[in-house]
Amino acid sequence: MLFRSVMADHQRFLDIAVRLIAQHGREIVLQELSLVPKDPLKPWLGTSEQPINHTGIMGVMVPYSGNEFGSNWNNNGVFKEVAEVILVAGQPVSLDDCKLIQDEGATYKIAWVQKLRPANLTVLYAFGIER
Repeated sequence: MLFRSVMADHQRFLDIAVRLIAQHGREIVLQELSLVPKDPLKPWLGTSEQPINHTGIMGVMVPYSGNEFGSNWNNNGVFKEVAEVILVAGQPVSLDDCKLIQDEGATYKIAWVQKLRPANLTVLYAFGIER
């Protein structure tokens, strides 16, 4: 019985994250890049496949500096400063391998991804982006 109530609480937090980010955020596109090179002997030429676009995702931008919100986000203990942090509610698909974000017509590189994942439910993603 205790296990069921704990899991229900996590779902409640995900529902809250989805609602608040949808209310205060804007639509973004997250992209996963292919790992298959056009030419295995010349990987610098790029990949042979188009990126996988995750569309219909809402994100909210929070400044990395200024009021210092998000200043404790880091990548496996190695600090890497970024321009902004984008918060995204947990999704039915994993967003761990996304490398680019399209926001308002511009494309930005993802420097790091962190997630709030109690038990087996991802409640919130934080993406550090470089402008």
